[in-house]
Amino acid sequence: MLKWLLDHQRVVFIAMLIWQGIVFITLLVSYTSWDPAQTAVEAVYAAHDPGKFSWYLSSYPNNRFLSLIEYVPAWLNVHVFDDHFSDFAMMNIVAIPMQILNIMVIDACILWVRHLLAKYSRTAAGIGFLLMSLLLGCSCWIMIPYTDTLSLPFSILLISTTLVILEPHHTDRHASTAPAITRTILLQFLLLGCAASLAYAMKPSTVIPAIVFAIIWFILNMGKRLLTVFLPTMLTASLGFILVLVPVTSAEHAVFNINDTQAVPMTHFMMMGLKGHGGFDAQDTHITGSLPTKQAKEQVNLQQIRSRIHDYGPAGYLTFLLKKSWYTTAEGTLGYGWPAQFVDSIRNEDRGANLLAVSHNNPIVRSGFGPLLTFQDFFLDHNPTNRLYKLIMQTFYIPLIAGMLLFTMLVYRRRKFTNTSVWLALSLFGGFLFLMLFESGTSRYLIQFLPLIVMLSGMGWATWKESGLTPFLVHQPDTTGGQ
Repeated sequence: MLKWLLDHQRVVFIAMLIWQGIVFITLLVSYTSWDPAQTAVEAVYAAHDPGKFSWYLSSYPNNRFLSLIEYVPAWLNVHVFDDHFSDFAMMNIVAIPMQILNIMVIDACILWVRHLLAKYSRTAAGIGFLLMSLLLGCSCWIMIPYTDTLSLPFSILLISTTLVILEPHHTDRHASTAPAITRTILLQFLLLGCAASLAYAMKPSTVIPAIVFAIIWFILNMGKRLLTVFLPTMLTASLGFILVLVPVTSAEHAVFNINDTQAVPMTHFMMMGLKGHGGFDAQDTHITGSLPTKQAKEQVNLQQIRSRIHDYGPAGYLTFLLKKSWYTTAEGTLGYGWPAQFVDSIRNEDRGANLLAVSHNNPIVRSGFGPLLTFQDFFLDHNPTNRLYKLIMQTFYIPLIAGMLLFTMLVYRRRKFTNTSVWLALSLFGGFLFLMLFESGTSRYLIQFLPLIVMLSGMGWATWKESGLTPFLVHQPDTTGGQ
């Protein structure tokens, strides 16, 4: 079965597109709750009532870029239909083109990751393609346009650019030599800076691989090359970062009425990451939100952080981290759900719970046709049918994690520590460390690092299957003619 799927990837992709079309039509009109919904609400408010103060985007600047993108369909809606629709109806209307965009982004990213893996191994590309198609392309996340998925193209652009830079350095760092600075290299670093800036604007934590690369690049160029290679390239990357971030930030302030002094500091997410499962906590959010200034929020958050770490003690904190890591990595559904006590965020007349709900205006809901309602329940959390969805996703998720562990084990055993393999592994480790320090607690937070996980897993399975794949993760021409 696996061999047939690997040999017929085009059929798999077409089948995925058909499945996505059925899901999209069946769940139309659907909407999301919590942050994915609030970003659309702020876009609608800005288009419908320019100058209206946005408390949400003032508090959570990390979601401003997404709201800026959603402002485009909201603005078009207002100028075409004027005041014909209510704000809630407009939010649903804005959600539809964003869901279409989200599906297109996910599908493009699946093909992009496959292309990156195909440079190293046809088998790795096929396995990575299948895992990402099944776990993300066939999941309910296609209907949830949020920074988790919409950050993926910028993250993959960052990965792709970094791989191009590191590929000439595929021996160990002692033997690697840095090339002379050329216009092509400077353009690569300019693109790297632009990619990192877009990734940062959409979801700040997706810039972690760029930070890891900067550290590795520094080590590779220690000595005289710090001035002749490292400094010029890093300055060029910084220029690219600024060239993108400044106009994006300016556009956000031009469209939305926001107050930067009310922004929730990073310590808030670290504070929440020390409680319960390490995820969202309503009480902590209320405490931070009730304080008037960023400085006051920071002071209270730091006090709570110190208190909680002290209460845990070394052994207790280690136990907490082990439990938190389990909650963060356990769910094959990529953790789109919330605990049952948050279900009341969905409007009473609508069907669903948590991050995804189907509007009462949905034709299937209005018809009450049983089989199609059951199909909808397949994706809606806290429904009996949804258990089958979770079981299927878990079945595909286990090989993903197993392949990643194979990667680590086989690279260590073979001692094939290349710059590329070290960068990929450390980037994922850095992402996981970030999740342990800050808010996480569900596998939804892994989506931003899914390209890294899929690449490592695909290469892990390929290395295990193809014993002749040497040296590991060193660029080899694809002589198989594979797709």
